[in-house]
This record gives sequence, structure tokens and C-alpha cells, in this order.
Amino acid sequence: MEATDPAPGGNTAAGQLDRPLRYRGLRFPRDAAVLQRDVARQMEASVWQSAYTDAAFALARSDDRAVVLGAGTGHIVAILAGKLGLRHVWLVEPDGVRRAYVARLADANGLARLDLLAPDDIATVAPTLLFADLTAGIPPLVLPDTLRALALMAPAAPQPGDIPFAAIDAAGLGYLPEHSREQALVFARPNMA
Repeated sequence: MEATDPAPGGNTAAGQLDRPLRYRGLRFPRDAAVLQRDVARQMEASVWQSAYTDAAFALARSDDRAVVLGAGTGHIVAILAGKLGLRHVWLVEPDGVRRAYVARLADANGLARLDLLAPDDIATVAPTLLFADLTAGIPPLVLPDTLRALALMAPAAPQPGDIPFAAIDAAGLGYLPEHSREQALVFARPNMA
């Protein structure tokens, strides 16, 4: 058998797809439905959505209760729950494939403080930190008054109305240019960032 022939289970040379991807000290299951090849390469090089990831490191505190809207690759959820050790992290993700992937990700990294949440239940958990991937087609944001900070992953070419500035302003959150770059937009209450 040549090295380019699929190995048992459909994987190629040396079980490349069986080996978990490493990103910021966490193990990510390889799943082509969630981690496309170019995304996996960027994650392995620690450049995948680096501005959004840096916002997680800059904003999170161990006593935060965080809600993540839109799982994406699961990297923000894993960093908040695993790497930064937040008290609790809830995920709102409408896509069943991504929810199942995050469950495997949580199991692979022992992320016991992670739960799924329905969009209508966000206010009931009184989050202090909210991450929202606006590229993932999430429902309109309702920002609870318990928020200390908000990080948004904006579309590459936002259209009018894509970024809920009126809701952000009504929640008393101000723009933090020192933590915002590329598509990552960060907001916080004054003197609470």
C-alpha cells in the first residue's frame, strides 16, 4: 500500500486525522465537518482568529460566568473553560454537528464546567462575559444587565445592522480599542474591563 492510500478508517498517511490537533495547550478532535484543512493549519500555527482569542485572554477572569454564542471551532469555549478556568461557561449553538463536536472537545480536555444553553435562557444564567460570533448566523443579541464585557467576531464586510450597536450602548458597554483588532470588537462597562 502506498503512503497516500487511505489507512483503515479512511485516514491518510500515519494516522494524521486520528491525531488530535493541538492549539494553545488544548486537544481538538480532527473533524473535517468542523475543522476544514486551512482552519486546522491556522490553529496549529496559533494564528486562527488570533484577535478573538486574544480578547478571551484579555477579558476573562476566573470568577466570570461566560456565554459563548456560536461554537465555531470550539476554541473560545475551550480556552474559557479549560485554559482560563472560568467558573462556568455556557454555549449557545444551533448546529447539531458543532454541538456534538464541542461535546467531544470538552471530553478530550476534561472541560466539566461547560453546558449547552438555549438562546432564550441567557439572562437566567446572569453572564458577566459574552462572546458572540456574528459570522455564525446567531439570533439577535439581547444583552443582560449583568454583563461586564462583550467580545464580538464581526463579519469581514459587515452590513448595516450586523453589529448591534444600539443594544451594546443600551447595556452600558463602551468600545475598547486597545483590545479590538481585525474582526474582533471588544466592549466593556467603564472601569470594569
